[in-house]
Amino acid sequence: MTKRKRILLISGAGLGGLLLVVLVAAIITIQTQWFSSFAKQKIIGTLEESTGGVVTIGALNIDLWHLTVRVTDFVLHGREPQGADPFVSVKGVELRLKLFSGLKDILDLRYLAVEQPKVNLMVLPDGSTNIPEPKVPSKPSNTSGLETVVNLAVKEFRIDQGLIKAVQQQAALSGR
Repeated sequence: MTKRKRILLISGAGLGGLLLVVLVAAIITIQTQWFSSFAKQKIIGTLEESTGGVVTIGALNIDLWHLTVRVTDFVLHGREPQGADPFVSVKGVELRLKLFSGLKDILDLRYLAVEQPKVNLMVLPDGSTNIPEPKVPSKPSNTSGLETVVNLAVKEFRIDQGLIKAVQQQAALSGR
């Protein structure tokens, strides 16, 4: 074996070993409570900035082996008065992901389940609603909010035991 081939072989093995160590460290880190808390705070911060409301999340669980993310006790407070039901509350959300589903997509949303969502739409005394407004106005887009949701291409979607309350009326919401 020539000296050049030996150097390339040792360099390749060293690089492969380094990548393996980084991958194992990432897998271990993602499963820690620290990472879960970090991701939870990032999600809360992003949602509060994009909606303008106050967000709380009970727990965020990441199951790396099954590519599943579970959020429990999600609450979005809008502009409702103190003591009123929040604008949106959800008992649980489950996301199941799929890796490398196509050439363009590294990660796809395979399953989305929303358990016991409750939407409380109120008309306040000044005529406005309790729907929060984003702190930073969004840039104009050619796609609507509904189009964005449809473009997620969720293979399976489920809503269980939902409730929508709007101006003293309520309606049940469930679907697949």
